[in-house]
Formats: sequence, structure tokens, C-alpha cells
Amino acid sequence: MEHAGIDNSEASVKTVTRFLNEKGYYYLQARKKGLLKRDDLKTRLSFAKWCKKDLPENFWTEHLSFFLDGTGFAHKSNPCEQAHATKGRTWRKISEGLALDCTSKGQKEGTGGKMLKFVVAITYGKGVIICEPYEKMTGAYFSNFIDRNVNTMFQTADKGNSRIWVQDGDPSQNSALAKSAMSWANSTLLKLPPRSPDLHPIENLFHIASNKLKE
Repeated sequence: MEHAGIDNSEASVKTVTRFLNEKGYYYLQARKKGLLKRDDLKTRLSFAKWCKKDLPENFWTEHLSFFLDGTGFAHKSNPCEQAHATKGRTWRKISEGLALDCTSKGQKEGTGGKMLKFVVAITYGKGVIICEPYEKMTGAYFSNFIDRNVNTMFQTADKGNSRIWVQDGDPSQNSALAKSAMSWANSTLLKLPPRSPDLHPIENLFHIASNKLKE
């Protein structure tokens, strides 16, 4: 208010809102995933050039064993209440990505909801090869998951001698414990560029499953 030259006692909600709008801030839904920045586009372009130069054309269907990710499906007893909750919106600029205080709460269930969480892996030609429920994603849990399942998953995927797989940048799934388990399993993790769900086809599976559950 001091920056705007307005006395606190004279400022109405409309006045404050108008001032914030003039500065490019709007009361918008808090984002769950970041927007692509200029540096992200450069990274994606470099990744595309590397794929075209160094990978065979049939890499994604014949050489990549599986795509893996964790997801959750929520049953919301009162979705309208969550949408209007204070934490559901924040003052931010339209172009802001995952900036501090511009993201929504991590738990999808919100008030009065229930959540089922799964680790899922899919492979070309066979679909889902594993779907394991879990309570909380941690480095210890994911390391144990790899120890118990990864060899069977490679066998089920049946991509010859390939032990290459894809997952996103979840901190628990990329922790020191998880990386140690990957090393012991003699597997290779192919890293996708940040904020690139369009390159991770398992996201499409989750979207389809979520829509089916809503029907």
C-alpha cells in the first residue's frame, strides 16, 4: 500500500484489486505443474536433437523397456468446496510457473476426500506391466520397490537385453537410495527434460483412467 501511495484506512478491496491487476497480478488457481520457460524450450530442443542423432527410430517401441510414474486418484466428497478454498487460489501473474507460493497443496483429496496412490509402469505393446498401491512415496519405499520388482518388470517388458526405462523428476524416485538401487539392478534411467509431461505417455494413461473414474 505504501508503494502505491494509498493510505490503509482508505483502501477498499476494489482499489487493491485494481492496483494488483495493473501490475499484472490476478487471483488465479494455484498451479500444480510449472509453465515452460525459455530455458526449458532450449533443453527440450537439445533433447530432441540428441534423440534424432543418437537413438534408432524404433527406440521408443523396441528398445525402451518401460515408462514408470506414481499417481493418485481422488474421490472428492465436496469438490466445489475445495475449488473455492483459500489455498486453491493465489495472487500471481499469468506467466508464472512453479514459483514460491504459487503452487497448490500436494494432496489431491482436499477436504473430505479419499486418495488411492499407485506406482505404475507401462510398456509398448503390452500396456500396464505393474500397478502397486502405496501409502507414501519416499526414497526408502522406492528403493525397496526397485529391489522387489525391477527385474520382473524388465522380463515382462521383453525388450531383449535392454534395461532402459523412463520416469519423471520426483525427488523420492531420484534420491540417493533410489539411484543406488537402480545401480545394483544394472538399469539405465533415461531422463526427460523438466516440465515435459507430453513426452511421458504414461501421463495420458492416468488422464484416461481419471476421466473413466469420473464417469
